[in-house]
Amino acid sequence: MRQMVQDIIFSLRELRKHPGLAVTAILSLTLGIGATTAVFSVIYALLVNPYPYLGADRMVYLNILNERGDNRGVGVTGDQYKALRQAKCIESLAASWGTWNLTTTDEDLPEGVPSVQLSGSAIGCRSSGSPPTLATTVCEIR
Repeated sequence: MRQMVQDIIFSLRELRKHPGLAVTAILSLTLGIGATTAVFSVIYALLVNPYPYLGADRMVYLNILNERGDNRGVGVTGDQYKALRQAKCIESLAASWGTWNLTTTDEDLPEGVPSVQLSGSAIGCRSSGSPPTLATTVCEIR
């Protein structure tokens, strides 16, 4: 312990003798810590926690496959969806029935708009925690 105190006193004395070295060391540490924090923040946002949803670590993607092992033409029926919603092990349920392109003709030229068909529980912050970005019409399956 005594040796460590002597080392600290010696280093402080040397830093007072050479202030340019002290400024360079402090600046190097500051830039290094700042750069490391910035890189970690980007990596965390992109790789570790990429979804801006509450409870993203609890989200599960279920997929139904047919006898051949592919998911073409296979979907959940209304009764199956109701049974999944009532299951004790499922906290909340949102379902998607597919994506397609819609065409809008408000302007001079028609424009394709990508869209997705979701269950009503996917909209309105109940399952995701984030508000919808566009207005939509929702009909919940009961």
